[in-house]
Amino acid sequence: RQLQQDVRDVLQDTLVGRARELVGAWQAQIDEVDDQIRQRVDERRSSMASALDRCLDNARDEFWRVEEKRVNHKLLGCLASNARSGRRGRGLGESAQMLKEMAELEQAKRLRLERQAESQAAFKVERVKERKDRDMNIWLSKMDELQTLQHLQATKDHELIFSRVEMTLRRLDEDQVIELRQLSAHAVKHVAKLLG
Repeated sequence: RQLQQDVRDVLQDTLVGRARELVGAWQAQIDEVDDQIRQRVDERRSSMASALDRCLDNARDEFWRVEEKRVNHKLLGCLASNARSGRRGRGLGESAQMLKEMAELEQAKRLRLERQAESQAAFKVERVKERKDRDMNIWLSKMDELQTLQHLQATKDHELIFSRVEMTLRRLDEDQVIELRQLSAHAVKHVAKLLG
């Protein structure tokens, strides 16, 4: 009987130890995937921040390119008008005065244009940010779902492996009880033969 108990204890220790090793290895894999997901989230957030910075810079540049084209077009129109005026007898002083006034007017508009540039750039960035946030939230929900499924599967696997260990030990106990009965029956027969 003691031998059976020793065998059962060794088998139980071995099976439980191996089950813990498996569960530990699975948990290590899950932790590794969780770390990779966290790292990827950080990378995506960093990438999103730099993309928004680039978008802001591009929006400002675009505004000033358009504004510069508008001013150049206006200046060319003024020069063409002055050239035509010069042919009609207007003086260079009058043309120079007109150009000077136009330059002063454009300089006065500069502060308003800077605010407008910032406003338009901020609006564009906000639209891009909303879209990127929406995409990021979708991606994050998929990653959360993946992690949840992975943790649920790990829990099921953990329960399954330990229930199989328990079932194996129960079968061993049943087999040992049967074996003990058979040994007892053989011992009784043997004693009966010896006495009889």
